Amino acid sequence: MIDWTAILQQVRDHERCSLILSTQEMQTLMRDHNAFGLFMMKIMGSRVLQMEKCLESLVFKDSRTRIIEFLYDLAQEKGIRSVLSARYASSSPTRKLPTLRPPPAKQ
Repeated sequence: MIDWTAILQQVRDHERCSLILSTQEMQTLMRDHNAFGLFMMKIMGSRVLQMEKCLESLVFKDSRTRIIEFLYDLAQEKGIRSVLSARYASSSPTRKLPTLRPPPAKQ
């Protein structure tokens, strides 16, 4: 019998961890540890949504629109506000920083 509690503790202690598990072991782990099962379901669900969005983009959008949306999504996910933008926003309380919006989809 595998001590899943010890393995999960090691995973929590490290940001990244690689495990090689059989399907049956993974099912047992997810069944016995609900929080882990929910976590894995969220990861798999978000990846499916990303793949669907990518496929939809490839099928229905031109390259220019795809590049613009990629840059927009990247800025939203990984972008940080710079010191300059913070000063700009604080210099005038009524003045907001412009928000990036992707262009409207072509019909």
